[in-house]
Amino acid sequence: MNRAIRYGTAGTDPERELVLRYAQLLDRCARRLSARTGRAVLAEDLWSAGAMGLIEASRRFDATRDVKFETFAEHRIRGAMLDEMRRMDHLPRRLRGEIERVEREKNRLSHALGREPAADEIAASLGAPVEDVFEVMALVQPSMPIPDELPQHDAASPDDLLDKAKLQGMVR
Repeated sequence: MNRAIRYGTAGTDPERELVLRYAQLLDRCARRLSARTGRAVLAEDLWSAGAMGLIEASRRFDATRDVKFETFAEHRIRGAMLDEMRRMDHLPRRLRGEIERVEREKNRLSHALGREPAADEIAASLGAPVEDVFEVMALVQPSMPIPDELPQHDAASPDDLLDKAKLQGMVR
């Protein structure tokens, strides 16, 4: 409800009243979608997109049809939030679907085997090449900038220098 009060400074009076009236519906939709993403997307980030969907729903609602406004608005709100999530996502839908498919199979195999499955086991179960599974799993990993040089140590033995060179090669 706090977001609705903060939102109240923008828009026309009817729009503000609409957002204030249906703030709980906005909160519920935002929390559900946020939970569905494993909290990767914050509910607060979806809330304003949902508010715009609510305003659009109020403009498009046809009272002559036998549908409650709340039902109609909830679909519009959820759709606006999903559109915002798609806009924020850096991966195309096809790749996102592949990631979900690999993750589902990985979870299924984890439960069946009682341990974390190896990439070749996931690939065999999916009937896909291991390289493809590696590529998809790499998309899930967060990207980190790799420094050009690792921190220097004062006294480095030849073995340490060799280990460092191997590590840099693997990281690159």
